[in-house]
Amino acid sequence: MPRYKTRFTYNHPLIPYAVEHDTMEDASVTEEEAELMNALYPEVLAGNPKAIKPLEELVRTCPHLPRAQNHLYTLYMMRGKRRKARGLLRELRKNHPDYLFGITNESNLLVQEKKDTAAARRLMGERLLLQDLYPERKVFHVSEVMNYYQSAVLLLLEK
Repeated sequence: MPRYKTRFTYNHPLIPYAVEHDTMEDASVTEEEAELMNALYPEVLAGNPKAIKPLEELVRTCPHLPRAQNHLYTLYMMRGKRRKARGLLRELRKNHPDYLFGITNESNLLVQEKKDTAAARRLMGERLLLQDLYPERKVFHVSEVMNYYQSAVLLLLEK
């Protein structure tokens, strides 16, 4: 069976990294944890409130999984539980300060709620280039690239 190309590289100074479209392995996540997060993700996207309890349990038992915290943050925001979401984001940023989705979520809150574009710009990097935040990384998942630049555009539009 032919394998389809899932990693793309670009010969462009603004994109000096490869963009992966397939799942990227994470050695810190067990197979069971990954399966549970993958099963809950469609429920998060759908805004299903029934996913809150299992995500809260996953966050409680697996604080080393920033992705689980990010999914719960997203669901809280979608369900209008902004106070809980903000508290979870503070905890996520404290425990996983380099987690990209935590950075972009905080930037979005700074722009949308506080209109503090200067603080958001410091968080996202002055040049608003993903590679400036992670110069050591050579591969990003497509969702990371899209999320980062969506937040950058939100920041630029607020000016």
